[in-house]
Amino acid sequence: MAFPTAVDSQITDAVVATTTVGPAAAAPHVASASLQQVWAHAMGLQMQNAAARQQQTHLVAEAVLGAGVQALRAPSEPSASEPAPRPRPDKKGKS
Repeated sequence: MAFPTAVDSQITDAVVATTTVGPAAAAPHVASASLQQVWAHAMGLQMQNAAARQQQTHLVAEAVLGAGVQALRAPSEPSASEPAPRPRPDKKGKS
């Protein structure tokens, strides 16, 4: 020891050895706890992503349903992309 004390030197050496060995002995437990925290965080992110994906899919489904209902309820007029039907020619030979 660096300075004289009233405590036996074997006891102080044992205390120093115990405090320095403690963190080294706890390393596997700390690593295991860290791994479990990382795993739990990853699982939480996975659940959040699943919920967000489900909400986005629901929004798309609502939009598709709304477009389908609107198409069914719309009057049956030819749109700009469809050609208008041709009028039938009159038969002039008939009286």
